[in-house]
Amino acid sequence: MAERGLSAGIDPYGRLRGWLSANESQDRLLLVTLPASAVPTLYARIGDLLVLAGAAFVGWVGVMGLRARPQEVGSPLPGPAALVQ
Repeated sequence: MAERGLSAGIDPYGRLRGWLSANESQDRLLLVTLPASAVPTLYARIGDLLVLAGAAFVGWVGVMGLRARPQEVGSPLPGPAALVQ
């Protein structure tokens, strides 16, 4: 129930089956008959494949980033004793 605004029943194809405006009507009950079978969504078709592909890509970018780091060359930075003379 919406106290303000619009309540609607929309079928899997995006068609408006019924609506009720809380601003225009004192009716507080909306009954809409919707089909039991739904249109398969992209997620229903491919499942977690997109999530796994994204995780693999992030992992690959991380590995490539670690491999591309420049190697440290030369001696380490001097300690505090070397700075005092």
